Amino acid sequence: MYGAIRRHDTAGFAPFNNQYDSGSGTVAVPSGATSLIIEVYGPGGGGSRRTGGIAYGGGGGGRIVSASITLSGDTGKLLPWSVGAYGIGKTGTTGAGIAGSTSTVNTNPGGGNSLTNQIGTLAASSGAGASTSGGGAGGTTTGTGTSANGSAGGDGFGGDGGVVGTGSTSSGSPGSAPGGGGGPGSFDFDASVQFNGGNGGAGRVIFKWS
Repeated sequence: MYGAIRRHDTAGFAPFNNQYDSGSGTVAVPSGATSLIIEVYGPGGGGSRRTGGIAYGGGGGGRIVSASITLSGDTGKLLPWSVGAYGIGKTGTTGAGIAGSTSTVNTNPGGGNSLTNQIGTLAASSGAGASTSGGGAGGTTTGTGTSANGSAGGDGFGGDGGVVGTGSTSSGSPGSAPGGGGGPGSFDFDASVQFNGGNGGAGRVIFKWS
C-alpha cells in the first residue's frame, strides 16, 4: 500500500490519490473532495510448467476505470475495497498455473456509507492460470466504467493486464504489477531441466480525489 499522494490546488483542496497494491479495507471520503475517479486492476494468472515441452504464460488481469463521480454530502463515508491476490505459477512438477482473486470497490455498501451518486461495485477479475496446452485467458470486468480485458498468455510470455500491465517474458519470471500474467517455465533440453512457472502480477486499486 502506498501513502496518499497530494498535489497543491489553489482552490483550497489538494487533489491526491490513495493507492493499494494488496489486502482489503475501507477508505474514507476526504473533507473538501468534490469528485472521485476509481481504477480497479485484476491480478495476473500463474504460468504453467511442462517437462520436456513448451509451457505457457498466465493471462493478464482485467482493468476498469470509472467516470468522474460527483461527491455531494459524502464526507466521511467508508468505501470497501479489495485487491486481488496474484495467481500462483506451477512449481515442482508438470501442471497448470492458478488464477488469482478478483479486485473490487463498492460505492454502494449501505449502512449510511453509499455515495450519493453511487455506481455500484466495480470488479476486475484475475487472468486465468496457464494450462500445459495453452496460455491462460485474460481477466474480465463488471461495473460502470471504461474497461479492458486482460490479454491471453502465450508460449513465451504472460498476458498483459488490461491496457497497462506488462506481461513477463519466458523463464517463468513473475508478471509485472498491476495484473501481468506469470511467465511459463522454460525447459533446458540440453540439461533436461524444467523451470517453474512464474507468479502473476498483483492487482491494484486507486482512488483519485479532487
